[in-house]
Amino acid sequence: MVKIAFGSIGDSFSFPSLKAYLAEFIATLLFVFAGVGSAIAYNKLTSDAALDPPGLVAVALAHAFALFVGVSMAANVSGGHLNPAVTFGLAIGGNITIITGLFYWIAQLLGSTVAGLLLKFVTNGLIAFGSIGDSFSVPSLKAYLAEFIATLLFVFAGVGSAIAYNKLTFDAALNPPGLVAVALAHAFALFVGVSMAANVSGGHLNPAVTLGLAIGGNITIITGLFYWIAQLLGSTVACLLLKFATNGMAIPTHGVASGMNAVEGVVMEIVITFALVYTVYATAADPKKGSLGIIAPIAIGFIVGANILAVGPFSGGSMNPARSFGPVVAAGDFSQNWIYWVGPLIGGGLAGLPIDIYAAATTSYPNAHHHLTPPRTTPPSTQPTLYRCTAATTNKVPQSNNTPAPPIPLNRRHHHGSFADRCKEEVVAAATQQISSVFAAKRRRADRCRRRYAISMATVSEAMVVTVVAN
Repeated sequence: MVKIAFGSIGDSFSFPSLKAYLAEFIATLLFVFAGVGSAIAYNKLTSDAALDPPGLVAVALAHAFALFVGVSMAANVSGGHLNPAVTFGLAIGGNITIITGLFYWIAQLLGSTVAGLLLKFVTNGLIAFGSIGDSFSVPSLKAYLAEFIATLLFVFAGVGSAIAYNKLTFDAALNPPGLVAVALAHAFALFVGVSMAANVSGGHLNPAVTLGLAIGGNITIITGLFYWIAQLLGSTVACLLLKFATNGMAIPTHGVASGMNAVEGVVMEIVITFALVYTVYATAADPKKGSLGIIAPIAIGFIVGANILAVGPFSGGSMNPARSFGPVVAAGDFSQNWIYWVGPLIGGGLAGLPIDIYAAATTSYPNAHHHLTPPRTTPPSTQPTLYRCTAATTNKVPQSNNTPAPPIPLNRRHHHGSFADRCKEEVVAAATQQISSVFAAKRRRADRCRRRYAISMATVSEAMVVTVVAN
C-alpha cells in the first residue's frame, strides 16, 4: 500500500532536517570519493588498461567498504540513504516526506558532485588552482580592473533604471512597462559591459559566471577569487555613487515577492543562472566552436533581459551575486541577500559541469577545433577569446605534423579573452583580400596593355617592312 506524505516546508527546514541533509551530503561525498577514486587509481596503476577480474574485485570492495562506512556514519542522523533511489523508495513507503526527500536528493547530488570535482582537482584534472604569481601578473591586474569598471557601469545602469522607475512613478508597484524598461536597461548595459571588458578579462561581470567557467577549467581558482573581489567592489561603488548622486534616494534591493518563500526564490535563481552561464559557454566559451563574435554579448544580454521579464516579479531575476551585493551594502539590508548567493552560485556551478565534460571530450582530439576566422599567426596564449582561453580549454599547444601536443602546465593557463581579436582578424583578412583583388586587377590591366603594345609594335614593324619592299 502506497503511503506518500507531502510534508511541509517548515518541517523540512527544522534543525534535525538540516542536520540530516548535512549528514547525507558528507556521507555521499565520502562514498563517491572512495568509489570513483578506486577506479581512477586502477586506471593509473594499469596505464588505463582494460578492467580485469582483480581490478573489478578491488573496485567492488572499495564501493562496498565505503558504503558500509557512509551508511554507518549517517544512520543515526539521516537514516544513511546516500542514494536518491533509496530515498524515493522510502518516500513511496511513507518513511520520509516528499519535500524532505527532495532535499535529500539535493544533498546527495551535491555530495557526489563535490567528490567528483575534488578528485578531478587532486588528480590534476581540468580545474586549475593557479598560483599567486600568475594572479598578480600585469595582464591579471588589468583584467581585475576591467572587471571592476565593467561591473560598476553595468550595476550603475541596472540599479539606476530601477531608481528612475521609482522616481517617475512615485514608488508605485512595478507594472509591465516598468518591468520591460528595467529588463532592457540590464540587457543593454550587460551587452556593453561584456563587450568592453571581453578583450581584457573575458567580460564575466558576474561571480556565478566566473565560478561556472572555473569549474569548466577556463580560469584558475585563485584568479577567479580576485575576479569576485573586483566584481563585488564594482557593484558596491556603483550603488554608493547612485545613492550620492540621487541625494540619498532608496536603493532597490532584490527580494522574493510576497506569497513566495526563500526556497522558491533559490530555485528560480538556480534555473535562470544556469541558463545564463550555459549561454555564455555556448556562444562565447565553447572550446570546439570558439566565440560567435559580436553575437556572444548580444545573446548574453538577451538571456538576462528575458530572464528578468520571466521572473522579475517573483525573485527579482538577479542571476548575479555582485548585482545583488552592491545594493544591500548601500541600503544596509542583508536579510534576503543569501538567496542571491546560493541560487546563482549553484546554478552557475551546475552549468560549469557540462562545460567541464565538453572540454574534456574536446581535448581527446588534437585537431578537432575549427574556427570561423582565419588561422592565428601568433601563439594562442597571446590571443584572448571571449570568456575563455583557447590554450586552457584545448590543453594543447601548436605542433607540426598533426601530432598530439603535450599538456600545458596548470600554472600557465590564461584566463583572458575577447571576440574583438576575432573581429580584427576578420577585418584584416577582408582588407587583405580586397587589396589582393585590386592588385590582381591592376596586373590584368597591365598585361592587356602589354599585349596591345606588342600587337601595335608588330603592326608598325609589318607596315615598315611592306613600305621598304614596295620602294
